[in-house]
Amino acid sequence: MLPPARAASRCPYMGHDAAVGSMIGNPRRSLFVVALGHVILEVCNNGLPVVYPLLVGAGLLTFTQVGLVTLVGSLAASLSQPLMGYLSDRWDPRLMVAGSVALSGLCMGLVGFAPGLGPFLLLVALAMVGSAAFHPAGATLSSASSLAGRRGAALAIFSVGGNLGGALSPLWVMVGMSWFGLRGTAVVIPLGILGSVILWQQLRAVPLTTSHRSPGMVTAARQGSLAGLTAIVLAVMFRTWFQISLFTYLPSWIESQTGWSLTGGQMLAAAMVATAAGSLLGGALSDRTGRWPLMAVSLGLLVPISLRLGQASAAVQPFQVAALGFLVGTTFPVAIVAAQETWPGGHGMASGLTMGLTWAGGGLGALVTGVVADHYSLGVALQWLWVPALLSAVCILASPLLVRRTSAGPGMPQGSDAPTQESPVA
Repeated sequence: MLPPARAASRCPYMGHDAAVGSMIGNPRRSLFVVALGHVILEVCNNGLPVVYPLLVGAGLLTFTQVGLVTLVGSLAASLSQPLMGYLSDRWDPRLMVAGSVALSGLCMGLVGFAPGLGPFLLLVALAMVGSAAFHPAGATLSSASSLAGRRGAALAIFSVGGNLGGALSPLWVMVGMSWFGLRGTAVVIPLGILGSVILWQQLRAVPLTTSHRSPGMVTAARQGSLAGLTAIVLAVMFRTWFQISLFTYLPSWIESQTGWSLTGGQMLAAAMVATAAGSLLGGALSDRTGRWPLMAVSLGLLVPISLRLGQASAAVQPFQVAALGFLVGTTFPVAIVAAQETWPGGHGMASGLTMGLTWAGGGLGALVTGVVADHYSLGVALQWLWVPALLSAVCILASPLLVRRTSAGPGMPQGSDAPTQESPVA
């Protein structure tokens, strides 16, 4: 048994049969504080794509090695994030949120000082472990802070913080590199340290309390659909392949067409702003239209747009890239909420699987995209991203069928007290 004081600080998702849920005092405050932390984390973590053209141009890295760096970082986040999600269900998620921002900022700030590929890979991996610690804990706090039960909107606010941070990151790192060259990556270090201090000061004042779930919530916790959750994870994995590849190689592709690295950084920033807008709108819409229809439509539209990416004129390409970013963004918060609703007995674990294992597939996909780019061209490699987009849409279409099959299986006859609001089936 835990001592009462320690038990009170422990996030109370304790398994499928748990009868308590995590709620946090002053939910609006905690939600926007966590969203601010997401901004800072992604400002620290998303500057590498504008560093790669300098490294590739200087002959220090090949496109395949860029894909390798992306794969190592993705694997570090993927392999550790389910564990971090498990821990966030049992430890204090506020401390995990604050500490992870400092770790990511410090490691990403030092990549410009790395003497070789090995230290470079190590720093990126450690930064991604910090990201892995942040996301499940942040998603759990955000979900518990749902405004009037609008979990999609709450996760959208959390998500859009990360999108905005990702959009600011290449611009901020470019400023640092214009001042100090490759060592300009250090400009993210003070952001990470200061952000961590601010987050802890604000979140420690927000008490974690418990409230009993309704009988429908308890039933849902016992009847979580593993098949449905697996389909969601696979869908997000293919979508992450699309997203990582697009954002990683976009600056280099734009530079190969225009000859200006600044244009590539601006295009990447614009794509991430569009992703943020998509996340904000997608989360709010999913509370009204349902999770599955919105994700299926968004992922399906990625296919024709990506097929035309390399064939459009220079005037049209920015609109195509913005549309791709917007559509990718609409699926991010919705997928997290769908996973939590499919596995309601452990929101941290569901979030960790959805945001963790998926990055392994995404990183491997980025490596495949890099190999295709080295053998053919970046334009061909980016154009073929319609394949993971299509696979993602297929998995999402299968997900609600698997969830309904589980709900109608032994232990929950059709027409029973299956929850409606917490169910992922629209």
